[in-house]
Amino acid sequence: MPSDDDRIRDRAAYENQVRMCNEFLLHHQQVMRDIAGLRVGNGALVKPLDAFWHDASFFKISPFVEGLQTFSAEVVRSWSTQRRTIAIRSVLLALRELHDQGIAHGDIKLDNIHLVETPSGPVARLIDFDDAYRADAPPLSTVLGGTEDYYSPEVLVYKGFAASPTPLPLGFASDLFSLSLALHEAFSKDGRKPRWGGRETTDAGMCAISGDTVDYQPLGTGRPLLEYRLKLCLALEPRHRPRVTELLSACGTNLGRIA
Repeated sequence: MPSDDDRIRDRAAYENQVRMCNEFLLHHQQVMRDIAGLRVGNGALVKPLDAFWHDASFFKISPFVEGLQTFSAEVVRSWSTQRRTIAIRSVLLALRELHDQGIAHGDIKLDNIHLVETPSGPVARLIDFDDAYRADAPPLSTVLGGTEDYYSPEVLVYKGFAASPTPLPLGFASDLFSLSLALHEAFSKDGRKPRWGGRETTDAGMCAISGDTVDYQPLGTGRPLLEYRLKLCLALEPRHRPRVTELLSACGTNLGRIA
């Protein structure tokens, strides 16, 4: 039989979980309002429909998208240069829509990029806006989410995990740092994130802060300027990273219409 102390601890843990669910629901509702007007077409955003919590657990409702498949090295290994570029371009179009509305995704990774086959080629569907935020008003450092393996240098500094002698403002460029890691993981020959300082690591943001050199492997797009700019997205300072529009222009214009 649990003791009184055990019951008190269990109750406190439950109440804390309820508080977190309430806070997350408020954040999620604000995100849904922010992205409600964004179109699903070229931007390929799978927007949440609703969210709620019950019994200290959080639930989300998203639309069903037929034919979704994961974005992974196994899926894209045999793709042509054009198919690779079409997929990358569609991810960039999704990010452009978010960024044009002042919203940063906050958790770009392969698990949050799915693919749908269309007559024009593979098109990415960007999902999971749990950690999205307005770039001009980032959340508190304790609330800012994301996935540690994809943290940019500025996220590490913002959350107090690292220090930098150079100011690293948090905003849209953080998404591009994470995206560059994800695309290398999907399209490079070894199917992994890039090596830093000659070694494999899951801490790219910290390596950038430490001044380690990144080994960015070819992505097989046949577009050297695009791949060069994607490598630049791993620069330490956000102001030195290309913008989404610069990446899109490097994709070229002879790819056909993206659904």
